[in-house]
Order: sequence, then C-alpha cells, then structure tokens
Amino acid sequence: MYVHTTDIHNTNAAKHIIPFLLKRIQVKSVLDIGTGLGTWLDVFLENNINDVLGIDGAYVDKKLLSIPLKYFKEYDLRTKLDLDKQFDLVVSLEVVEHIDGKYEDIFFGNIINHGDTVLFSAAIPGQGGQNHLNEQWHQYWIDKFNSVGYKCYDIIRPHFWNTTEIEWWYRQNMFLFSKKDFMFEEFRKPMHNLVCKELFVKRLEEIKTLNESLAKAKDDLNRLKNGRTGIRAPLSALLKAFKNKRYY
Repeated sequence: MYVHTTDIHNTNAAKHIIPFLLKRIQVKSVLDIGTGLGTWLDVFLENNINDVLGIDGAYVDKKLLSIPLKYFKEYDLRTKLDLDKQFDLVVSLEVVEHIDGKYEDIFFGNIINHGDTVLFSAAIPGQGGQNHLNEQWHQYWIDKFNSVGYKCYDIIRPHFWNTTEIEWWYRQNMFLFSKKDFMFEEFRKPMHNLVCKELFVKRLEEIKTLNESLAKAKDDLNRLKNGRTGIRAPLSALLKAFKNKRYY
C-alpha cells in the first residue's frame, strides 16, 4: 500500500530530466512501471511521445492522475506482467524499495522483459520513506542489470547533482541502463553508492534530536532518583541501561 500525494509526485524532476534524455536517446514509446500519478508520463506526452503506458496498483487515486485514464493500467506490481510488447524506454523510479524482497525478481523481470533501455532509480539503505521494504545500494542494482546484459550509463546524476529544483532522491539514485552501446559525451564510469547532502544533513539532524531527547530523559530520571528514595534502586538500573547509549 502506498499513498500518492501531489506535493511529492509532481513534474519538477521530469521537466528537467526528460528533455535531457530525449536529446541523447531515441524514444517513441514508454512504459512506466510504478507510475504513481503518471507525472513522468505526463512530461513525455508534453514532449510528443504519445505511445505511453503507466502501470500501478489499485491504491492509486485515479482522480489525481496527471495523465488520461486510457494511459493507465491497474496491476499488482508483485505479479508477472506480460504486455506482449517492447518499449523504447522502460521507466521505474523509486518503486522497487516498496516491493517486498521475495517479489523482487518478479518485479525486476517485468522491467527487463519489456525493453532494452531502462531509466531506473531506487532508495538506498537508510534513505527512509513510506513503506520502504527493500532498500539496496546502487551497486546492487548495477550488478543485477549487468548480470542480464545491461550496461550502466551514469549520465544523469553528474549533470543534475546540484540542481536543487529536482528532488534529491532522483539526483542521488537515477541511472540509465541499456543493452545498447551509447556514445554519450558526458559518459563516465558510474559513481556508485553516493549519498546526497540533503539526506546526510537530514540524518545528522535526526541524530542530534535523538541525542538531545536522550539527554533530557536522563536528566528527568536523575531528578526522580534524587527525589524519591523508594524507587532509587530500579531507577539506578534504568540509568545504567541508558549510560553511554547514543545513536549513530
């Protein structure tokens, strides 16, 4: 189950990344697996790519779709999908982390069985988010795609790394995979397992807040210990449990 909201599921990133991509690869058809509200397909349509299809579960609020309903197919992402069609580009962005690991190979198969070029991103360990079940480092997915003949083209992250109009999870996690041999001017060896500053700072702030809360709790317990001799022994044991406890 996933709840899509228009504040997060918007076209900000797509309006930057899709034109960049279309200047570098030929795309006439797009399949978006885990399309959500269809925001990425909406931008493909704006760029005159009219052969598009978005796949997602029954939990999607159809009233919030950014695309006409005819471009949306309701489907359980944990089950095998066979559309009997190949697409120029398969898109799956920040979706697989919501799929339980026991269904991962089915989901992955649905991606690679429908096209030779894939725009892909997935949450890394510790990224956090709504109902994340399967967070993996970038190298995990690179190896998985490599094992079935897809090359990794890390052209998006270096170009947009400091573009703050784009949500940091896309800037951090997005790769292009393909069985084709592309000659990109900006191609470089993939920079694996990078963490965006925004996520790092967020986690540091959370650690600081947790440590401050822990310090306050220890102070409160000390005051109780000093003021109520009758509970001194159990509180002493509790304080020992707190001693040297920190969050990293």
